Amino acid sequence: MKINILNKFFVPLLTFVATSTTQVAQAQNGLSFDGTDDRVSCGNDTSVQITGKLLTLEAWIYPTSFKTNPWDCNVICKEDNSANYGYMLRVGGSGQLNFGMGNGTSTWMERNSPSNVLVLNTWQHIAGTYDGTWMRLYVNGKVVDSASATSNISNTGAAIQLTIGDHTGSYQRRFQGLIDEVRVWKACRTTAEIQANMYDEFCSNQKGLRAYYKFNQGKAALTNNTVTTVKDFSPYNNTGTLSGFALTGSTSNWVKGYAMKRYVVSTTETITACDRFNSPSGKIKVTVSGTYYDTIPTAYGCDSAIKYVVTIKKRTTSSMKAFDCKSYTSPSKTYTWTKSGTYVDYLKNSIGCDSVITIFLTIGAPMDSVSLVNCYSVKSPTGKYTYTQSGTYYDTLKSFRGCDSILKVKVKILQATNNEINVAECYKFRSPSGKYLYTKPGSYYDTLENADGCDSIIKINFSIIQGRKTIIRSACSEFKSPSGNYTYTQSGEYYDTLVNYRGCDSIVTIKLTIWGPGRDTLDVKACRYFILPFTKTVATKSGDYVDVTKNFRGCDSLILYRVTIVNVDDYVTLNGSLLTARSSTGAYQWLNCTKSYQVVAGETAKQFIAKENHLFAVEITDNGCKDTSDCIQVTTASNLSMNVGQLGISPNPSRGQFVIHPILGGSATIFVYNAAGQLIHREETNEIKGHTMNLQQPVGFYLLKVQTSNGVMSQRIGISE
Repeated sequence: MKINILNKFFVPLLTFVATSTTQVAQAQNGLSFDGTDDRVSCGNDTSVQITGKLLTLEAWIYPTSFKTNPWDCNVICKEDNSANYGYMLRVGGSGQLNFGMGNGTSTWMERNSPSNVLVLNTWQHIAGTYDGTWMRLYVNGKVVDSASATSNISNTGAAIQLTIGDHTGSYQRRFQGLIDEVRVWKACRTTAEIQANMYDEFCSNQKGLRAYYKFNQGKAALTNNTVTTVKDFSPYNNTGTLSGFALTGSTSNWVKGYAMKRYVVSTTETITACDRFNSPSGKIKVTVSGTYYDTIPTAYGCDSAIKYVVTIKKRTTSSMKAFDCKSYTSPSKTYTWTKSGTYVDYLKNSIGCDSVITIFLTIGAPMDSVSLVNCYSVKSPTGKYTYTQSGTYYDTLKSFRGCDSILKVKVKILQATNNEINVAECYKFRSPSGKYLYTKPGSYYDTLENADGCDSIIKINFSIIQGRKTIIRSACSEFKSPSGNYTYTQSGEYYDTLVNYRGCDSIVTIKLTIWGPGRDTLDVKACRYFILPFTKTVATKSGDYVDVTKNFRGCDSLILYRVTIVNVDDYVTLNGSLLTARSSTGAYQWLNCTKSYQVVAGETAKQFIAKENHLFAVEITDNGCKDTSDCIQVTTASNLSMNVGQLGISPNPSRGQFVIHPILGGSATIFVYNAAGQLIHREETNEIKGHTMNLQQPVGFYLLKVQTSNGVMSQRIGISE
């Protein structure tokens, strides 16, 4: 019996909607930062990699402590102090506000407000804006500092994460207090816009808003061990991850934040439904008419309050019996059934709801079955058919209702069986009946009686086992035969003998290929050095070098590199203020080392007369290679004497650890450049004598520059395996 029931849920017949908007000031949550290890890491999506000349950073803060400097307490930070890029909004000092941006040069675009514009233990709104012309600092919607600025914001440090409450890098510039409503804009907000929206919680997307954190998660001052992320209510979903927070108590946890104004959309819906009504949120599930209330959070974290005025109408039910010979169509004309069973159909009643009809259906006369067994053939019950093979058949009779009654006939015909078997033996085989013994290969027949008393004829395909097999094999240098009796070192066809599982000899033909090692020769031209790809050997002189790898067959492949090393002669002599390159060939460009290797305009000859008492070097391009000389101190341009000192570096080359010990000591800044001239490392030291530097870089040569108060020194260093 089949029951076909269609599940019907809420079907609104009529819906009327009325909408109103109200603004409510209510304290949402914020985050408490302990000033020790609390931070929120917000990732490095391209949406926060802001460049150009438009930027606004803003937040509500409740500082409980100020550190010494105005930059010591980061509210919003995306820079690590290793290069001038990114942006930051910070507080500290004597209640100062700090706003800065990196422009990719040695000079920050940075402003510090006057002292005491900020106070402790009070909620205050802070903001910093940049429009490509002016930088402005705001406290509670008022400009507290401004200055002109025209550089582009740099993004050379794109790998640095956006961080709230702490410095992005390793500097311990952590904020202590409460933070709420953090916003990052790729736009310059005007004074009017800041004043108009600083108290409002945004409930929709805002143009230029790249990150927006309301901090409304968790339960204030309670246990929030499972609430470890903050939602970004901008379109870019830059989810922040909490680290260092205790997530319990009134500090280092979710706490009561600033009371922002929130817009609540109130809607009244008049609903007429059949049987039941389920609200879209799933909170309201009713079967009785009445007035109900529901609240749905919007995509931007604001509430939508809905009042439902619900009228419930009921569906009706009934049942009926039905009969047909072959098929039956339901009253709604929706369904056609061909089998007896219980079914459900739906019509609309006078009030527009479903009228449910249960139909007890009978199709034709009941089907019956019979089983017939015979050796060779059998007739159907009506005598119309004769069956000579086993199977299921159908015979037709007339029922008392005049419909065809189908009789299912299961027939089993007992006939002689025919089987065929394949037999392989070493020497001989006796037939299943035991009547025959076969000693030669061939096809034979044997006869048995089956369980039904019929003949069972068996065809026997008999073969004498003589195992023969051909295998194709390859090896790099040698191959051992399957029996282990032979070892082959040359390609060819070989034979081996095994004993198979039946105890008969099995002859194996082996078609063998010995590959041997591969060889290749490559000509290479390199500047100063060449690193073999596989053994990582560093070749500093011209000559032949052998590298070893595996070819596609897994065998050794020997590669002979015929290396030609091109060395550019970068030696420079000094006579008074005249600098002369020793190299007689190539193109020359003189550089001012004191000014960060700035090109000396127009000085492209072999000789150069210095007009300033600076450090100078020459860049020589020759035979496709480029090299730069050591920096030479000129002191005779105006008879000025300057003892810069000399660099001593050991060991050099090394595996990445170098000890620097110049003749003159003191504090210094250390720079390391790669072969492309890119700055890859920077560090500072209070005493350069005996300073140890660890450089984790690939094998190769690099330029080391040490800048002291006395001048600049440089030298090449090498990293080896």
